[in-house]
Amino acid sequence: MSTADRYARFWAGALTVLGTLFVLVGVLLAIVLILIPTVGGWVPRRGHEVLAGVVMAVLSVLAGALLGGPLIVAGQSLRVLLAQRLLLERLNEHGARSGEK
Repeated sequence: MSTADRYARFWAGALTVLGTLFVLVGVLLAIVLILIPTVGGWVPRRGHEVLAGVVMAVLSVLAGALLGGPLIVAGQSLRVLLAQRLLLERLNEHGARSGEK
């Protein structure tokens, strides 16, 4: 395996992990935003604090998905391209060996 392959595999994994972290942070932030108004005492009371918490939670999940989704797709696409490259190398080696016979 060449240095370029290892570099590409590293970034494929890093993009996937980073995207997953963005999605998880969005979900965790949503949970916190829903729990803050219901626990009470952390923020001043407002008329529609539960509704505001739910709206902010939905927006945080959407933000996490919109930031993390493309990173996950890019990482997985890079992995697929690397796998196709490896299969093409093997196919070319097999073709070269059968052509010599």
